[in-house]
Amino acid sequence: MESNFRWQVPGNANPFSAKLENWQNDQVSKRSIGVLEFIQNKNPTKTYFEENIKSYLESQYSLPKNNSLASHFYRPLEFVGLIFWNDKRMYLSIDGKNFLKNIKEKSYQEAYISYILQLLKTKYPNTATKDVKLNLFPYRIMFKLLLEKNNITQNDFRYKIPYIKSIEDINNYDNINYASYEKIISWTVSYLLKWDIFVIENNIYKINENKFPIVKDILSKIEFEDMFFEAETLYQKSELRKKYKRNQSLIKEVIVKSNFKCFFDNSHITFETNQMNNYLEGHHIIPMCFSDSFKFNLDIEENLVPLCPNCHRKIHLSTDKTKKELIKDFYHKTSLNKFNISESDLINIYVSN
Repeated sequence: MESNFRWQVPGNANPFSAKLENWQNDQVSKRSIGVLEFIQNKNPTKTYFEENIKSYLESQYSLPKNNSLASHFYRPLEFVGLIFWNDKRMYLSIDGKNFLKNIKEKSYQEAYISYILQLLKTKYPNTATKDVKLNLFPYRIMFKLLLEKNNITQNDFRYKIPYIKSIEDINNYDNINYASYEKIISWTVSYLLKWDIFVIENNIYKINENKFPIVKDILSKIEFEDMFFEAETLYQKSELRKKYKRNQSLIKEVIVKSNFKCFFDNSHITFETNQMNNYLEGHHIIPMCFSDSFKFNLDIEENLVPLCPNCHRKIHLSTDKTKKELIKDFYHKTSLNKFNISESDLINIYVSN
């Protein structure tokens, strides 16, 4: 199989090589934490990052000089989605911010959970693996296989899992058998084992459900079919909407309070129903799929806006340029201060996902 139809990881090194509790004594982990901190503080351009990151790591983290390309420092973190790009600058994702905050506060169990939540949002293709010609969520597939099958071995990670490209491959899983691809073992599996997210029993890999029940909680409600997508359905697949219930009474209340006017344009007239003189839909500005990433309930009035069906589809399915224009309205005309979320965070949710 051509390599661009195989699961890929950037570079030869994963972003962590020790338990998070021991990150300060591990150079690879310390470098990754330093990179995340630098990006959070600077929101750098690629050029600024490349010119300054090595001296920052030397001065702030006492790391020795490193002749590697600066891109090797951030690509692994970009791949899992802790870092994203907006207008040619680098930012931390919502879960990336939570991950770094938990590290600094020594809340390591919460840091692991933030990382897992971000892994479940990681998709192919992404900005760190642009050439991959797949449309799927690799960690959702990998984790669900571990949850549902009782015979995932190291050879599965070498010969089977990296070659899954469609739901047909899941249904025909036992017959997948391609050339060995070691990077999934050396890059992904190695540190997930060190972090106790994966465990091995008699050469069989499993999810550590005792320590991380959140994985089963999320994935038990999602089918394999929902882990593959076409471009136009990507947002719906990302949203994991099966897991999160909406308060329909609250949605109706927000619509009534709007006097049945679309948030983006009062002149948008749809049709009359038995309950509404102008049909509208409730939209959560911060999608409900991010509920585990926030301490506040997202199903509240401050996070809801009434939209006509056309605008509702537009915010999900329009061009990136149009989405960014709509997001500015969300950010500047609603009360999102409670959630400590930036305009770039919203752009990352709607555009990157």
